[in-house]
Amino acid sequence: MRIAAMVLGLMLAAWTFFEAFLIAVLSNSGSEMSAAAGLGLIGSLCAGLAAGVALPAPRFSAILFVVAGGISFLAAGVGYGNHAVYGVLFFLLAVMAFLGWRGKVKASREIAAERQRQAERDDRLEALLASRDHGSILCPSCNRLNPPATRYCGNCGTALDASRTPTITSVP
Repeated sequence: MRIAAMVLGLMLAAWTFFEAFLIAVLSNSGSEMSAAAGLGLIGSLCAGLAAGVALPAPRFSAILFVVAGGISFLAAGVGYGNHAVYGVLFFLLAVMAFLGWRGKVKASREIAAERQRQAERDDRLEALLASRDHGSILCPSCNRLNPPATRYCGNCGTALDASRTPTITSVP
């Protein structure tokens, strides 16, 4: 959602900036249209900044898109009618950025919970390995661990020679 807000926001900001810039250049310097074009330029710059920070700071991006939408509605009220549509689009981008922020928060919580679960599993595994009998005899035939005092493998019945069979004394 954040990537979509960024891409669409950059496209819309570039379009509104280009349009407002042309109107500012082509209109008379004292007319209503030049004032509306100035508001359009400010709104498009605000939207461009909002799109630029949509990935690292989506909540701030949502706030900036709302500001850009409000400025666009002001420009529409002064006589630049297209900006009413742009204002609605900026508000939609604000919703997208907000949803992206919620998704980012949810993902970071899930990652933290998974790390916690993995740490608990690691602790349980270490406790299990520490509780095992050290000095167990490994069967040369089936590779089963047998208690230190056994003469025959509990799995296959092979005779165990404690002097020739490797023993497990520590877990790596």
